[in-house]
Amino acid sequence: KQVGRSVTLEALVVGLIGSVIGIAAGVALAYGLRAALNAADLGLPSGPLQLAPRTVVVALIVGIVVTAVSAYAPARRATRVPPVAAMREESTGTVEGLRVRTIAGIVAAVVGVVLVVFGAQGTGGGAASAVGGGAFLLVLAVLLGSPALSRPVVGALGAVFARPFGAVGRLARTNATRNPRRTAATAFALTLGLMLVSVIGVFGSSAKASVDAAVDNGVQADFMLTGPQMFGVPLPAADAAQGVDGVVEVVPVHGVRANLDGEDGFGTAVTGVLDDVIDLQMVEGVPEATGNEMLVNQSTASEKGWTVGSTVPVTSRDGNTVDATVAGVYTDSQIIGPWVMSQQIYEQFTPPATRSAIVVLMNVADGADPSAVRSGLEAATKEYVIVQVLDREQFKGQQAQQIDTLLAILYGLLALAVVIAILGIVNTLALSVVERRREIGMLRAVGMQRNQVRRTIYLESLLIAVFGAIVGVILGLSFGWAFVRTLADQGLDIISVPWSQVVGMLLASGVIGVLAALWPGNRAAKTPPLEAISDL
Repeated sequence: KQVGRSVTLEALVVGLIGSVIGIAAGVALAYGLRAALNAADLGLPSGPLQLAPRTVVVALIVGIVVTAVSAYAPARRATRVPPVAAMREESTGTVEGLRVRTIAGIVAAVVGVVLVVFGAQGTGGGAASAVGGGAFLLVLAVLLGSPALSRPVVGALGAVFARPFGAVGRLARTNATRNPRRTAATAFALTLGLMLVSVIGVFGSSAKASVDAAVDNGVQADFMLTGPQMFGVPLPAADAAQGVDGVVEVVPVHGVRANLDGEDGFGTAVTGVLDDVIDLQMVEGVPEATGNEMLVNQSTASEKGWTVGSTVPVTSRDGNTVDATVAGVYTDSQIIGPWVMSQQIYEQFTPPATRSAIVVLMNVADGADPSAVRSGLEAATKEYVIVQVLDREQFKGQQAQQIDTLLAILYGLLALAVVIAILGIVNTLALSVVERRREIGMLRAVGMQRNQVRRTIYLESLLIAVFGAIVGVILGLSFGWAFVRTLADQGLDIISVPWSQVVGMLLASGVIGVLAALWPGNRAAKTPPLEAISDL
């Protein structure tokens, strides 16, 4: 009991210190993240950050409790070590039975796979919840089953990576598989980090692919005027573009937030003929809304039971209500949203001082020189410094750049998980070197050179890191595929895997493994042979 209590108290102290450092780092990171978001101009609300005392208290409690709970299993295991066995090095190499743990992991994996596959067949919140539940079970399955999984996988990796190094490689392979619990625990942090990176990578790649497809298949305009999301495009800029030689169609697309039939939503309003600049596939009705008319997409019409001629009460944020008539139903389009109001309703709902366009779509006359038209548009809108003139390819690049900005911020946060994984590998290898002090001393006494000792530790760390990376990437790609499937109704209808990023992560994991082993390897190489052998 005293041994277990000692380990638990040690964990509480560590948890308190770690929580304080974590809170301080989190506050600093929050300020840096807010500055990055403001610099990216993503249209997010700005204002001072608030740090409530409750946040600090909750973070301290969570950190201490989690650390104490994590110490339960090691404390319990420490109380079971026989005193005589603890004085011999053999205790470091013993392995407890993994049967119950592995069976529990297999059961969790089977249920998790079923939930993920089932959830991926649908869309919406229910499907995403099923995928999330399955993902949790699969992560739990990896936590429980990775010790049993590490032996064959690390053994196979050792046959590939360690074989060129001869006896040193075989020794590293043996060391990595000797204690599967330690190998699995060391690799698990890297598994979680690369799993999250892979999920975000699939989301980002799929989002960019879906945007590209939507623009290629849905936009017929030759040029666009765009502006910052917070401000949009001033309407005078659209008027100036109308007078440029070669421009035959200028259609501003406005954003509208309103309540339709008791449900808040965000749609668009159009000034001009929408069908001239957007490939609008009509299911029924006409592609143009005038007066108190509106267009709705097929999903919204089916959900609400609306057809051409239906009357829909539309209420603005100021409380003004208009009974709009459905003039047409179109196939779902991520370009223009779930519904399109007429220009007249938009003007009723929006004061003149706040009117702007999300984007202005323009067509060029047949035979006109695109470069000359572009120069004319840039000259006409020069006084509106926030306005950019883009063609379709540049418009896709602009959307991709916004996605990349968000991804860069997320990757920056996830990099912390990778740093934690590296520190975990360093710590585990350092402890392993201490426990194997006599063994390393014996190897040095029989002729192993210092550089061979270092190489053994490097290879051992490499095998552990690559094992964790492979498991993490497989989980991440699976979860990313499933979650993107559940968001098909939100516009992510194309699944894209960033294979170059996947390969880069696997290669980087090997480099991480070697770097993490530099200090433990150097420490092992400096072990005095005779002194280590004589240690009791």
